[in-house]
Amino acid sequence: MVDCKNILYCLDNNFTECTLTSAHSAMLHTADDVTINLLHDELSRDNLSLVKSFANTAGERVQLHTLSDKLPSISGSHITNFALARLLAIPSFLGRVLYLDGDTLIRRDLTPLLRYDLHGAAVGAALCPTHLSWWYKSRSTLRPGYKRNNAVTLQRLSQLGFSTLEHYVNSGVMLVDVDRLNVLKLTDDFRDTEKAASYRWHDQDHINVVCHDNIHILDSTYNSIWGNLALRNSVIPRALRVSQREAMTNPVVVHFAGKQKPWRHDKQRIGMKLRQLTTRRIENKFTREWLQARDQLYASLRE
Repeated sequence: MVDCKNILYCLDNNFTECTLTSAHSAMLHTADDVTINLLHDELSRDNLSLVKSFANTAGERVQLHTLSDKLPSISGSHITNFALARLLAIPSFLGRVLYLDGDTLIRRDLTPLLRYDLHGAAVGAALCPTHLSWWYKSRSTLRPGYKRNNAVTLQRLSQLGFSTLEHYVNSGVMLVDVDRLNVLKLTDDFRDTEKAASYRWHDQDHINVVCHDNIHILDSTYNSIWGNLALRNSVIPRALRVSQREAMTNPVVVHFAGKQKPWRHDKQRIGMKLRQLTTRRIENKFTREWLQARDQLYASLRE
């Protein structure tokens, strides 16, 4: 098994500080021969200065890249169209590359993930707890909210052309074997940003569709969405809930997906604040860790 030696982030002005926080945490939990690649669009003067300062401090471990391709616009999402940039950047690598969203935090050693056996698949990614939750709630006809969850599930199945959401993955952490992607002749479809922009969940839907039969499911400890708390619900099969125990409490990578972010903790929606009445201990734990990681980033830049 060939180790992955490249980690890729894609950042714009909205994700500069958090991406550098994640990249710094990745550097702390990988060997010195692993390169952090930062692909950015046209940044503000302050953000570009921050990125260059980070790269200069890190030395050869960090490589900066700019995107020359024009990206299609997207709508109906809290993300920007620069999220599509990964579809163009990933195939440009040789061998394996680990893609990480900028709203992730690396908490433990990444080496096992960089050496992960994909069993011949082109992509390794973890299950998406949101889609799993919709799927299993839509199976329980006596459950309150069944009609809404069933409607959402049927809509997602129609949009994706799938018969189940049980294998739908989150694209915020992806280990990609680019050579395998080429052998399977998936590269051109993978790079189709126009098609990706047309989906409801854009690039994530696109990756699930294009690579559907060539995705190996990663352990959820490598992409834990706020501790995968959506999978604590009793409607989730017990075996699946048990398998998520470490991802909920001690993940390698915690992913702050969605509108709630540690750096916007004072601007939470009411629903998020109500949810914290039952999940506060875990969510606040990860929020504190991210804030500490950001402090460590800025401390390293002052040294």
